[in-house]
Amino acid sequence: AHRRRPPYLYSPKQLGELALEGPETDSYAGFRKLTHATLFGLLACTGLRISEALALLIEDVDLKRGLIVVRESKCRHSRLIPVHPTAKARLVKYAAKRHQKWLFVVSA
Repeated sequence: AHRRRPPYLYSPKQLGELALEGPETDSYAGFRKLTHATLFGLLACTGLRISEALALLIEDVDLKRGLIVVRESKCRHSRLIPVHPTAKARLVKYAAKRHQKWLFVVSA
């Protein structure tokens, strides 16, 4: 039988390094760094699966109430995820620069 590898668990220090915010620039590289920092921070503080985070639309994030609606979960059920105030602050900054339908964009 095929045994599943145990998941790799990042240390708090490694998570902090992944979630460090990049420079506040309008350049493509600066925005990509901000996107990665926001995505990794969101994954770390909410427990979202990467597929769930990448399926999020801007409208799925309720910044006033600090909630995320996950519509595309593993079990095909919708659920609400509370967002920590620090993640909410980062999402507010990120959403102000993101003017697309999808919260995160991944190039193919």
